[in-house]
Amino acid sequence: MSHSKDFKKLTDRWLSLRSYDLRPEEMVQKCTELITEIQHTFENEELTKDEDREIQDYNTKLFA
Repeated sequence: MSHSKDFKKLTDRWLSLRSYDLRPEEMVQKCTELITEIQHTFENEELTKDEDREIQDYNTKLFA
């Protein structure tokens, strides 16, 4: 089962974290909250190869 709508929404939020003007501890808190939400959303699901590849692409953009 594909979760592309949820996946897209969550990855867009992940990428938007870079645009916040936050202190480091606030950024850590936002990242932790989002990671927890991602884990709960997909905890018993396996990602398709395309979804896995998309995660890698987003991580590359985020940490560029």
